Amino acid sequence: MPIILALAGLQLKEGASHEPGVNKILEERLAELTEAEHGGWEGHERIDGWTYSNDRQEDRNKGELGNPLLVSYNQLNEEEKDRDRKTI
Repeated sequence: MPIILALAGLQLKEGASHEPGVNKILEERLAELTEAEHGGWEGHERIDGWTYSNDRQEDRNKGELGNPLLVSYNQLNEEEKDRDRKTI
């Protein structure tokens, strides 16, 4: 999360509440931050051995790590994009 916030010029501070205007900055940069969040998740999953697959359940039954969400952010449907937006 610190890396994502840094894209918007923000940082985490221990024990601090958010400063005025933070919500506006997050709203203005939401698309960029959400895409970065998904990219970070995707990179982490690929490092752990996951690959793109249309059929997650079939792959798991074979002992393989497949996930249909391992695509670029712009290829996700709106429901999946909303999951990333909620994370931000």
